[in-house]
Amino acid sequence: MNAIAAATKVAFTKIKELLLVDPSAKPLINNGQARLVDKIDDAEQRELRGELEMFVCEGEFAKGLDLTLSSFLTNLRNASQLAAWVSGFFGSGKSTLLKILAHLWANTVFSDGATARGLVPKLPKNIQAHFTELDTAGRRYGGVFMAAGTLLSGSHDRVRECVAGIILRSAGLPDKFPIAKFCLWLEREGGLDAVRAHVEANGGTWTSELSNLWVSKRIPKAILAWDPGYAASEADVRTLIKEQFQQKIGDLSTPEFVEITKDVLERHARLHSKNPEELPCSLIVLDEVQQFIGDSHDRSTIVTELAEALTKQFGGRVMLVGAGQQALSSVELLHKLMDRFKVQVPLSDSDVETVTRKVTLQKKPSAVTTVQEVIDTYGGEIARHLQGSKIAPTAADAATIVADYPLLPVTRRFWEECFRQIDAEGTRSQLRSQLGIIHSAVGKLADKPITSVVPADELYESLKGPMLNHGVLLRELHTKIEELGAPGTPEAILASGSPASCS
Repeated sequence: MNAIAAATKVAFTKIKELLLVDPSAKPLINNGQARLVDKIDDAEQRELRGELEMFVCEGEFAKGLDLTLSSFLTNLRNASQLAAWVSGFFGSGKSTLLKILAHLWANTVFSDGATARGLVPKLPKNIQAHFTELDTAGRRYGGVFMAAGTLLSGSHDRVRECVAGIILRSAGLPDKFPIAKFCLWLEREGGLDAVRAHVEANGGTWTSELSNLWVSKRIPKAILAWDPGYAASEADVRTLIKEQFQQKIGDLSTPEFVEITKDVLERHARLHSKNPEELPCSLIVLDEVQQFIGDSHDRSTIVTELAEALTKQFGGRVMLVGAGQQALSSVELLHKLMDRFKVQVPLSDSDVETVTRKVTLQKKPSAVTTVQEVIDTYGGEIARHLQGSKIAPTAADAATIVADYPLLPVTRRFWEECFRQIDAEGTRSQLRSQLGIIHSAVGKLADKPITSVVPADELYESLKGPMLNHGVLLRELHTKIEELGAPGTPEAILASGSPASCS
C-alpha cells in the first residue's frame, strides 16, 4: 500500500519518531537468530546484552521458563531430576529461549556490572520468584552453575566428549579430557598458577604448551620448579604425565564423562560458594540435539545414556535441557529419549505478533495518541483495502492496529497467506524470519512521513532469494519483474511492484 495522502500537523513528523527504537539506526541483533556459545568474548557479550534487552518474556517463552525452573526446584531435594525438551520449527525461537534461560540461570554479569536478569525488560513475577528460590538454593548448596552450547560444534563420533567439551569450556577449562584432568589436578594441588607462570616466564604460551602436553619441554621444567620432589628428572615427569593423563583414542566412556563432569561441578563449588562439599545447582543446555542425532541409533542411545547419567547421578543438582525441531513423540528415533526428557516445551509461531510488536513496532507512550489520530483520519481508506476478500479489514483490527502501525493488520494477514502458499513447510514464517522482515521494512520507512505504511510487496523483496533457490519463484518471472523496475522511474517501479514505490 502506498503512503496515505498528506501528512497531518502533529508533533511527530517521521515514522522513526513514533517508535521506541529506530530500526534504521539499531540493527536487529543477530538478525533475530540466537547462537549458543560456551565461551563469551567481548563481541559475544555485546550480542548477548542486546538479546536480553529485546527478550519478550511472554506467551510460550514465559511458559517454557516457568516449566523448566519449577521442575528443577520441585525435584531439587530428590535423588534425580527431570530433563526438558524444547521443540519447534527452525526460527521458532528455540535457541533464543535456551540462551536466555542459561544466562538468566547464571545471572551473567557484564563488564559494567549489569546483570542478565536486570537487562530483560520485564520478567513475570512467578519467573522472578523462581530465580530468587534458585539463588537461595545456590547459597545452601555449592552455588549456581551453567553450561550451554550446540552439539553440532563437536564430532558426531564422540558424543560424550562433545557434551563434556561444552561443560569444560563453559567452566573456563580446556575441552580435551586428559588436558582438563591435568589442569584440575594441578589446581587441586595448588600448583596451577606457579606452573603456568613458570612456563610463560620462560617463553612459552600456556595454551600452546597444554595442547602439546605429552611432548612439552617447558611443563616438566615448571613442575619440578614448583615441586622438586615430584620426580627425579624432566624425563620422569613426562613419563608420569603420559601415564596419569593418557591421550584418548575414541570417545569417553560414560563413567569418564560422569567423572569429569563431577570434577567440574566440585571445582565450581570450591571456587564460587561457601559450601565446597556440596554440588552446585546446575543447568546443562544442549542445542540442536535432534540434528546431531540425525538418523543414528547409536547417537540416540548415547544421548539417552548421558541424559540418564546427568539427571540421576548428581543427587538432583543437575538439570539437562535439550532441543530439536520436533516433539520426541513425533520421531521414532527419539522415542527412547521420552523417558528422560519428561518436561516438554513446545514452541510455535503463536508469539510472533507479540514479539514483533515489542521488539520492532513498539511506540513511544507519547506517540500512541498521534498514531490513533492518523488511523482515525484515514480509517476509510484503510477499510477499503481488499474489501470482499477473506483477509479484508475487520472490526477486530481496532485492538491491534495501533500496536502494529506502520504495518497494517490487512498487510500482516496478506503476508501470512503468502507464507502459507510459498512455504508449505512453515520454515520461514516463524519468529526469526518475520522479525527480520518487519525490522527491515520499518527501517526503510524510518525517515518517511508518519502517514506512510509498510508496503505489502516488501515480503517479495525479502523472500525473492529463498523463493528462487527453492523453485517457488520461476526465474523467468523474477527476471521480468526486475526488468520492469530497472529504469528506476516511478512508473517502472510501480509496474514491478517494488516497495520503493512507497513514499
